[in-house]
Amino acid sequence: MKVIKVLVVEDIGINRAQLKAVLGEESYELIEAKNGLEAVQLFQKVGPDLVLMDIHMPLMDGYEAARQIKSSQGESYVPIIFISAEDDEKVITQALDAGGDDFISRPFNPSLLQAKINAQLRIQALNGSLQNNIQQLEWAISDHKKTQRELYEITNYDILTDLPNRQFFLVYLAQMVKEASLRGQQMALLIMDVANFKRINDVYGHLLGDFILKEVTARLQHSVAKERLIARVGGDHFAVLCDEYDDIEFVEQVVAGVIDAVKAPYELSGDEVILGLNVGISLFPRHCDSAESMLRCAGTALEYARQQGDNSYSFFELEMKDQVQFDLELNSSIYTALQNNEFELYYQSQVDSINKQIVGCEVLLRWHHPTLGAIPPDRFIPLLEQNGLIRMVGEWVMQQAIEQHLEWLRKGFPGVRIAVNFSAIQLQEETLAEWFIDVIRKSGISPPWFKLEITETTTIDNLDQAARSLQKIRSAGIQIAVDDFGTGYSTLNYLQRLPVDIIKIDQQFIKEIPSSKDDMTLVKAVIAMAHSMGFDAVAEGVETKVQADFLREHQCEELQGFYFSKPVPANEFEQLLITQGKVGAGSLEMF
Repeated sequence: MKVIKVLVVEDIGINRAQLKAVLGEESYELIEAKNGLEAVQLFQKVGPDLVLMDIHMPLMDGYEAARQIKSSQGESYVPIIFISAEDDEKVITQALDAGGDDFISRPFNPSLLQAKINAQLRIQALNGSLQNNIQQLEWAISDHKKTQRELYEITNYDILTDLPNRQFFLVYLAQMVKEASLRGQQMALLIMDVANFKRINDVYGHLLGDFILKEVTARLQHSVAKERLIARVGGDHFAVLCDEYDDIEFVEQVVAGVIDAVKAPYELSGDEVILGLNVGISLFPRHCDSAESMLRCAGTALEYARQQGDNSYSFFELEMKDQVQFDLELNSSIYTALQNNEFELYYQSQVDSINKQIVGCEVLLRWHHPTLGAIPPDRFIPLLEQNGLIRMVGEWVMQQAIEQHLEWLRKGFPGVRIAVNFSAIQLQEETLAEWFIDVIRKSGISPPWFKLEITETTTIDNLDQAARSLQKIRSAGIQIAVDDFGTGYSTLNYLQRLPVDIIKIDQQFIKEIPSSKDDMTLVKAVIAMAHSMGFDAVAEGVETKVQADFLREHQCEELQGFYFSKPVPANEFEQLLITQGKVGAGSLEMF
């Protein structure tokens, strides 16, 4: 049973004794004060549950003591019951106004006093419960506000970079477009991605990849004015909104600033890493009339910027819409094209420069769309790589080439080596070599009848993996050729790190022979370099007899180009083989 602490404030000892007698000592702990001043001091010291207060006392009367006690107890509730021989309305009113909660007159009925005390204690308990409920409610409200803040941050901000995320940016952009429309303002939207960021994750791991994204964020924030919104709208995609600009030159300055900031070297695990940035820009209201169209147009421009190489930017132009629509239609048609056999293999002769005989052919993929007509390979090959179909199409090409080779053998044609092109994406697959070798062996064709060509203009992200795959293929007796040599990213790097047998000189160096002495000197040097490194040389794009004679004179082993034959279907290539046989001695009439 709880003992109730009662502060008895009474200057007359007999009255204090009377209260002690009435209340007893089993349920109550009585603390005595002889005046109001002592009562205030004891209240602060002992913290009673109830106060019984006389009115007239020395040093400080009960009215003032009640006022000070009430002002000091804060949100807690400690009832004060005044006990006095005076019971007129004025005294009672003054006692209650001073902070008293009840009043009892002397002489009092002990039962009535006990009842009044019990009533006040019940009120005190209810007040305590109320205060506790209020506290719980305040805590709940505080937790709710905290949860709301956290939810808002999670919903609207990127956890890694602390930048606004795509959702926040879309809402913000829509609002800015609305305001710009009302004010007649111009806006520019920059959508950018970090070039070759996937390579960072693959080589260094995702933790260091995250570090790079944070560093890119810091550089963007440093290079872009604080009033301009920067957001992370995707993995390695960022957006910058210039919500007001004067001219195109200003936008170009902003773009140049972010590109310069991002492309500066990064220190990563002791390595110096250089990244690029590609930027697509859309302008409001020049070409776009909504937030959605600004995003679409900037994304389209970004695709064009990527095609120009790292650290490039492109403004959206209206003609890009048709191009994008065309690409979307192509992309959606690829599956149907595979099912409906719209793809076809063409074959272009590769001629021995000495004996003038067709010794091989390059297999080239062609797509005849039923409504769009012939689709150039440089349009649909990137789509195949983007949507992950390049492996499946590559396997189809290989199977078709094998079947065609077997068909020619059954018809009695001499063996013709077939060169098959492989995408840089395919070279990243660890199972490539095993699959390639296996499918040739199962066909019963000797592996040396096949040659694998890799395009030097395509970036190979993981050269080590590509080298391992190519070495296995080469060990099986299949030659490796570097196509389009001299025009790509790596040039000598490929020759140093990849197992190569053949260099194919790109046609851009052949077409100006003999008018360009520089090209002639370069071609001679490439042939000489190839021979010094133990490689054969093949020239592409040979279109004239003068070019053919020049290349043969400088010991280029094989020639390929329209002078001998354009890429043709299998049946027309057979006619070339038949014609060659009729001429005799394996020679071609154009030599």
